[in-house]
Amino acid sequence: LLDAVATLRFGGAPIRVILSRPREPALARELTERGDWGELRDLDDRATLAAAYREAWTCALPSTGEAFGLVLVEALACGTPVVAARDRGMQEIVDDDRIGRLVDLGDERGGAQASTALAEALSGALALSRDPLTPGRCRQSAGRFSSATCVDAYESLYRDLIARRRALR
Repeated sequence: LLDAVATLRFGGAPIRVILSRPREPALARELTERGDWGELRDLDDRATLAAAYREAWTCALPSTGEAFGLVLVEALACGTPVVAARDRGMQEIVDDDRIGRLVDLGDERGGAQASTALAEALSGALALSRDPLTPGRCRQSAGRFSSATCVDAYESLYRDLIARRRALR
């Protein structure tokens, strides 16, 4: 992510990154020593995290192997477009180019190609953040993952399973 941001900044984009402060002091120190890329914040409480999502132009989750990107849904609920690796559940969350971008990062080692692809995806999401319709689209998309929607889906599934079981008797 920081390499992709450096690419965009080299191109003149006024970008800074806000990362949740790692619990490991050594990792926090390593990130801080990487230069002028942004800041580490303590984002452990809901209000602080929601404020950070609303402040952001985009939210990125470029990790692979995530089962479900709750971070993405939270950002969308705050009206912020997202960027994610085209992997597993992320494709279900970012299913519309009007709310974010998915990026093919290759294998876990990343490298220059992954950094370039991520920079392009970030650039696309940053363009979305300038569209006044984007926040509403993001919030609407996040609504698909609300507690009420999920409860309704489970109830419907259970009713269907019960009906099928009764039909087999």
